[in-house]
Amino acid sequence: MHTLLPILAGLLKTDVKSAVHRARRNMLLYAAALLALVTAYVGAVVALGIHAAAYFGPAVAAWLIAGLALATALAFVAAVLLMNRIDRREKAKREAAQNQKVLATAALASVPTLVRARPIPLLIVAALGGIALAQAMRSQNTD
Repeated sequence: MHTLLPILAGLLKTDVKSAVHRARRNMLLYAAALLALVTAYVGAVVALGIHAAAYFGPAVAAWLIAGLALATALAFVAAVLLMNRIDRREKAKREAAQNQKVLATAALASVPTLVRARPIPLLIVAALGGIALAQAMRSQNTD
C-alpha cells in the first residue's frame, strides 16, 4: 500500500497541473473573445449613431442610442429578476418536500413508542398513518 501512495500522488499532481493549465488557457481565450465582442459592439453602436444621425440629426441619434441601451439593460435586469424568482420558488418547493419527508419519518419512527407506551388501538395508529400518507401523496401531486 505504501508503494502506491507516491504513484497516486504523482497522478493527482499531474491532473491538477493540467487542469490549472487548461483553466488558464480557457480564461485567456475567453478574455480575447470578450475583447473582440466589445469591439464589435462599440463598432455597431458607432455605425448606428452615424446612420441615425444622417436621418434624425446628431442629438436625436444620441438619444436614440441611449434609449436603446437603457431598454436593453432593463430587459437583462428583468430576466435576472425573473430567474431569481423561479429559483426561489423551486428552492421553497424542495425544502417543503424535504420537511414533509422528515415529518413523515419522525411520525413513523414514533409509532412503536406510542404503541408500547399507551394502549392506543391499532385503528387510530392506522388512521394517523393514512392521514400522513395522504398528505405526502397530495404534496407530490401538487409538484
